[in-house]
This record gives sequence, structure tokens and C-alpha cells, in this order.
Amino acid sequence: MIISDEWILDMIISDDEILDMIISDDEILDMIILVEWILDMIISDDEILDMMISDDEILDMMISDDEILDMMISDEWILDMMISDEWILDMIISDDEILDMMISDEWILDMIISDDEILDMIILVEWILDMIISDDEILDMIILVEWILDMIISDDEILDMMISDEWIFDMMISDEWILDMMISNDGFPDMIIFDDEILDMIISDDEILDMIISDDEILDMMISDEWILDMMISDEWILDMIISDDEILDMIILVEWILDMIISDDEILDMIISDEWILDMMISDEWILDMIISDDEILDMIILVEWILDMIISDDEILDMIILVEWILDMIISDDEILDMMISDEWIFDMMISDEWILDMMISNDGFPDMIIFDDEILDMIISDD
Repeated sequence: MIISDEWILDMIISDDEILDMIISDDEILDMIILVEWILDMIISDDEILDMMISDDEILDMMISDDEILDMMISDEWILDMMISDEWILDMIISDDEILDMMISDEWILDMIISDDEILDMIILVEWILDMIISDDEILDMIILVEWILDMIISDDEILDMMISDEWIFDMMISDEWILDMMISNDGFPDMIIFDDEILDMIISDDEILDMIISDDEILDMMISDEWILDMMISDEWILDMIISDDEILDMIILVEWILDMIISDDEILDMIISDEWILDMMISDEWILDMIISDDEILDMIILVEWILDMIISDDEILDMIILVEWILDMIISDDEILDMMISDEWIFDMMISDEWILDMMISNDGFPDMIIFDDEILDMIISDD
């Protein structure tokens, strides 16, 4: 009778003293919250709910009392009812104070995240996710709070659910701000790169790859981060996958600023060249070699950087490969610019001539003597040099 009478209820609610007494008395509170039909009546009445939520004092009291919060959250029926009611959820989410309280309280967040049912509800209800993602403040909180990110990343089930859901993934990838935030957080690249399944999914999806490749900002961010680059280059599986995909290779080699960055960074170059497996793979792939050789900038870099040439020449295996592979030799011989550059550089020529093995190999190859004998300039240079 008391509850069903609007006038009495209004009077109870508007009187701080009565409210305070009700709230401070565990027995009364217990009765209100744990008696299903009373709660049902309160919740089903928008006016009462609205009044409770819009009243700072009541809200503050509910939020600051762990016992009340615990009781509300740990009761499946209450939670279910709150979650399934779009109006209640909308009201909770649109109120900065409530959100702030939920997000800043590790205990509440931990409880929400550790409950599969709640998580499922948050992630699988499209309008809730849409609302979370469209609010920079909430996103910021989720991605920038280290322990939340750590918890998301360390839970295969959550990750799997996020990645395997095309709608969520598409939404994450198409939002530059989210991508930027994910990539700039050490945890995320770490999680993506060291998980073969995720990497495989990213690389095998043309749409995702296309987006990564066509966006200079993302590429720049990935490439300018030494830690990400180092990890990509030092992981044989990733490199193998990158190199075996013509589209990715094309993107890396044909985008001038990326090449420029690779070439101008001694550390990256050193790492590429000093790794036998990478070199072997580059050398044995005719398409890669052809592309390297047909690009003046790369060739220039290889031939004019003394320590790179020194390393190539001092490695019999690489030299053998260059001189004994007919199509490479043919290409070197038929390109006046490359020949001119090799011969006019005293250091290179001196090194070629003073190495018996190189000379022997050059002379025993029909192409080389042919090239030397029929080129007056080269002959003149050889004869005039004691």
C-alpha cells in the first residue's frame, strides 16, 4: 500500500531524513533489495527509477556503499534486469558520474570482466558496443588503463571473441583513433605479433592488409617504432610471411619513403644483411632480386656503402651466387651504369682485381672477359694500371 501510493512514496523520497534512515538501516535495505516483487516494482516504474538515479544523494550513497553495490551486482536477477533494460543501461552509460565510478573502481571492473555472462552481454549487444566505441572517454579508459588492457590481452576468450567477430574487428580497424591507441600501447603489438593465429588472420585478410598498406600514418607508426620493427624482422615466421607475399613486398620496396627510411638506418640494414636466413631468402627469390637491381636507389645504396659491399665481397657464398647465376651476371653486364660504377670506383676495382678467387671466377665466365675486351675504356684502365 505504501509503495503503490505515489503521494506516500514521493514524500518518503523527498524527505532526506526518512531516506537516510531507510538507507542506513541494513534490515530495511535488505528487505527492499532482496524482496523480488518490491525490486521488480521499483525497477518497472520509470518514475521511481528516474528519481533514484537523478538524485545525487541517493546515487552517491548507493555507489559509495560497497555492500549495496556488491549485492546489486552479485545478484544475477538484478543484473539481468538492468542489462536487459535498454533504458536503464542507457541512463547508466549517459551519466558520467556513474560511469566514472564504475570505471575507476578496480573491484567493480574486475567483477564485470570476470563474469562471462556480463562480458558476453556487453560485447555481443551491438548497440552497447557501438555506444562504448563512439565515446572517446570510455575507450580512453579501457585502452589506457594498463591493468584492464593486460586483463583483456591475457584472456584468450575475450581476445578471440573480439577478433573473430567481423563487426567488432571492422569497427576497431576502421577507427584511426582506436588503431593509433592500440599500436602505441606496447601490450597490443606484443599480443598481435606473438600470436600466430591473430597474425595469420590479419595477414590473410586482404581488406585489413589493404587498409594497413594504404594508410601512411599506420605504416609510419609501425615502421618508426624500433621495437615493432625489431620484433618483425627477428621473427622468422613473420618475415617469411611478409616476403612470400608479393603485395606486402611491393608495398615495402615500392613506397619510396619506406625504402628511404630502411636504407638510411644502419641498424635495420645491418640486421637485414647480417642475417644469413634473410639474405639467403632475398637472394634466392628472382622477383626480389630483380626488383632490387632495377631500382637505382637501392643499387646505389648497396654499391656505394663500403661496409655493405665489403660484407658481400667477403662472403664467398653471396659472391658465388651473384657471379654464377647467369641472369644476374647478364643483367650486370648489360647495364652500362652499374658496370661503370663498379669499374670507376677504385676501391671496388682494386678489391676485385686483388682477389684471385674473384678474378678466376670472372675470367672463367664468358660474359666478363667479353665485356672487358670489347670495352676500350676498361681495357685502357687495366693496361695503364701496373
